[in-house]
Amino acid sequence: MKQSVSIFLLYMASQVVAGALSVLWVLLPNLFRGGKPDMGSPSPLVLSISSALLSALLVAGLLAYYRREERRTPHRRAVKALDAAGVGGAVVSLLLLNFAIDFLLRPLHLSDGSMLDSLQAMLHCVPGWLLICLIGPITEEMVFRRGILHYLERSGVQVPVAIGASALVFAIVHGNLAQGIPALLLGIALGILYHRSRSVWLCVAAHVANNTVAALLMFLPDLPDSWWLSLLSVPLLALAWWIGRRTLQHVQV
Repeated sequence: MKQSVSIFLLYMASQVVAGALSVLWVLLPNLFRGGKPDMGSPSPLVLSISSALLSALLVAGLLAYYRREERRTPHRRAVKALDAAGVGGAVVSLLLLNFAIDFLLRPLHLSDGSMLDSLQAMLHCVPGWLLICLIGPITEEMVFRRGILHYLERSGVQVPVAIGASALVFAIVHGNLAQGIPALLLGIALGILYHRSRSVWLCVAAHVANNTVAALLMFLPDLPDSWWLSLLSVPLLALAWWIGRRTLQHVQV
């Protein structure tokens, strides 16, 4: 339990430091010239670079810690090796689940607090793409699945509670309902995937694919709100469940 809390606090600290560095980047030039501080918002490029750097440092530190711990654990549970069937099934089932959730929530018009606009702005620079589609998913899986979920299970918390708690924290850090509800459900799916396979990299592959597809779709015209989209979510959920069930059987260790 203590390790789960420590990893979460490290993650939050990295986010705060990344934001502070972005603000300093805006303020310092005017301060050095003797002018008044410019309290404008950091540019998407600066924010992307600072967040990517801090996240990469966090991942490097966590990987070093996890590997050292694994070497000290002689009888640890086996990890499922990655293969095309496992990765493909995880990716497809998570994408289908994400589309189904999106179609179900569209009629509710949930507010994202202008987060979508911020993400679209970040996708106009290479560091933004790296952060959203690669570094961000790796960081979140190392923190929420390999970190928080893993150590909750090891501390004796029942598996459903551990998966639910890690998914709930994952949803809360997204900061708004429009992203938080999908994050909660996807977090549960990724938590189940990690529990069954013990492979954080399988979760990373699914998460990277999900974020990459979502980023690409931001540049396409948005679908109109329609009742048929909500109806379409039903077969999508059924297909996601069927593929996900077969994938879990395949990756079980």
